[in-house]
Amino acid sequence: MKNETVTLAQATALMQHLESLDQPFTQVPEPLSYTGLLDRLREVGSAGATSFVFLFGAGATQVQQLKRIRRNQGATLGDMTVYAVEVAHA
Repeated sequence: MKNETVTLAQATALMQHLESLDQPFTQVPEPLSYTGLLDRLREVGSAGATSFVFLFGAGATQVQQLKRIRRNQGATLGDMTVYAVEVAHA
């Protein structure tokens, strides 16, 4: 499992690129608790599979949760890349 923090514009470009390659991805539009986030990632990822997840509205807390999940559960989630998308609030 890998995680990276990106801007909304970068996320949009990445999603368009994945669509052009017919590569599926998952969008998580709302912040989740640690357990909720871990459960959602388990639904998406599995050992031996490649998956991409865009976590919208991720703040510092969610980024820390992703690091903890990667450290404790990363191998069981397979080849997963989680993009923590920073969304500016108006």
